[in-house]
Amino acid sequence: MRPFHYRQLDTQGDTGTTSSVDNQTWSNDTDGGAFGTTNSLAGPSPWLNLGGPTSPAPTGPVAHDGLTLIGSVGSNSSRGGGSGGSGGSGGTTSTSPSPSTGLAINIAWDSSVASAPSGFQTAVLNAAHFIEANYNDPVTININVGYGEVGGTTLGSNALGSSLTSLASVSYSTLYNALKADATTASDATAVASLPTSAPVSGGFAVTTAQAKALGLSSATGTATDGSIGFSSTSAFTYNDANGVASGTYDFNAVAVHELTEVMGRILLTGNTLGTTTNYYDPLDLFHYSAPGTRDFSASTPGYFSIDGGTTSLQTFNTQSGGDAGDWAGATIDAANAFATAGAIEPVSNADLTAMDVIGWNRVSTAPTGVSIASSPSTLAAAQGSGGLSASVALAQIGQVGGNSADSFTYSLGGTGASAFALTTASNIGTLAAGAAGVAGATNGQLYALTLTATDTTTGNASPASAFDIVVGGSGADTVSVASLSGALGAATPTFIYGLGGNDVLNGAGMTGKLWFDGGAGADTMTGGSGANTYLYGSASDSTASAMDIITNFHAAADQIDLRGLGIALKYDGKLKSTGIAAHSVGWQNSGGNTFVYVNTTGGTESTSAASMKIELQGGISLSSGNILHA
Repeated sequence: MRPFHYRQLDTQGDTGTTSSVDNQTWSNDTDGGAFGTTNSLAGPSPWLNLGGPTSPAPTGPVAHDGLTLIGSVGSNSSRGGGSGGSGGSGGTTSTSPSPSTGLAINIAWDSSVASAPSGFQTAVLNAAHFIEANYNDPVTININVGYGEVGGTTLGSNALGSSLTSLASVSYSTLYNALKADATTASDATAVASLPTSAPVSGGFAVTTAQAKALGLSSATGTATDGSIGFSSTSAFTYNDANGVASGTYDFNAVAVHELTEVMGRILLTGNTLGTTTNYYDPLDLFHYSAPGTRDFSASTPGYFSIDGGTTSLQTFNTQSGGDAGDWAGATIDAANAFATAGAIEPVSNADLTAMDVIGWNRVSTAPTGVSIASSPSTLAAAQGSGGLSASVALAQIGQVGGNSADSFTYSLGGTGASAFALTTASNIGTLAAGAAGVAGATNGQLYALTLTATDTTTGNASPASAFDIVVGGSGADTVSVASLSGALGAATPTFIYGLGGNDVLNGAGMTGKLWFDGGAGADTMTGGSGANTYLYGSASDSTASAMDIITNFHAAADQIDLRGLGIALKYDGKLKSTGIAAHSVGWQNSGGNTFVYVNTTGGTESTSAASMKIELQGGISLSSGNILHA
């Protein structure tokens, strides 16, 4: 077993080169549990040097939850400025394990926490609960928390947070087999496949005691302390970032997750010396690359985090002095960055969650439950061909529902006629488009009974296939009964209906799912289903006073007219009080027992009798701004 090491998260731009936490007086803990006060050793020691105060060589092995500890140490004095604090426990609060996971993080509050502001303890527990909700290892880890100190040592003036972590020495073969046995996700499988069966570097390997529990190398419910974390008593924090992070303050949740995950093993050892053994490494070192196929075992050589042998970079490791090698360099704002950014929410990214997953923690594999579907307004006009949908034009945007939002997703298409379409994925959003040959329509409607599936590529889990229909009319005057085409089993299926040219009758009666109507050119008569209906317009010529669309059963509580496809910024004028309509605006009037929507796409005032667009809604309806979507 190796000693506690110290790591700190500095403020943005601070190199940390004059940190006030150097040259501490250390004590060796001979019982392997809470930090002790015996065998004081003054000054730094070369035994472990990870960028913070170093720790003394152990005096002998001790027991720690089934592991043999060579030495478990913590500081007991400090020369740094700021408020000091006792490392003594002021009482223990156990976070409840998530019902779906079983992981429990037990927090022991140091007496220094008595001077912490309101919201501090709740924020620490919220960070712990976040981790519990994302990993399902049935283990208990025990962490001391301090305010203004970590394990009794005052934090440096430039440190937002600090951690002290205990390390256990393991052979590479033991570590390899443990990681292989622990693989539960697609990321784990990829990561393990990238590992050699023999050590890729000369030296020793170590895991944190919390990590040893997750890997099945020690008692899952041991009560000995696994580490300590502490937070600045002089820096300004926003303790609840639900409404953002105040200017000049730091996102406390990000700092808390940062420090907790270091105790859990999110660190690089990069060949440091532990005890009398040089060149120690840990699991995260195995996923540190400088180029494809080339592992990077140096803290100073630029490198990146990869789980597929270096082919794909998920994040870049820090090499800046004063920041931890196992943190990110900061190309994006992230909770695991070496240097924090004031005034910004620092999210826990997919790379952060994946790193914890592949070093031994079993990520909760929440499968997506389905997909969301939205129209592509900007391409509506281009989609309408003479006898079908134009080639390669985007029709809809697809998203996942129910999965981990931080994961990566792809989408696949199935069903009848799927080959007529193309589905691509970028930035976790799928784009459904007409295929290279276009999509053929038919008189009175051609049904394409499709299915959409979302796959979480981080975990390998996929959603059930979701039914999704597209109906394409012909070039003439079609009469399309959507329910007749879909059949009784398809009544709830979300459906896009394209009328193309001609005076079409598009009837969604009997349908209960979401419907999108794109009547196209001509005077179309459209009847919605009992669910939500959206009427799409991609050109002002789609509905004019001389060729006016009629919507027979517009439901103001749920239905919408979508004018975003016009590509013009419009202002909603509400109910019109005169026969004029202002430039670039949309409004409505009741007349003769019906309701008329007027759109002026020009730069000057138009009369309602000569408006750029006119749409009739049967019945006297009172519309709101929510019924009209516009740019």
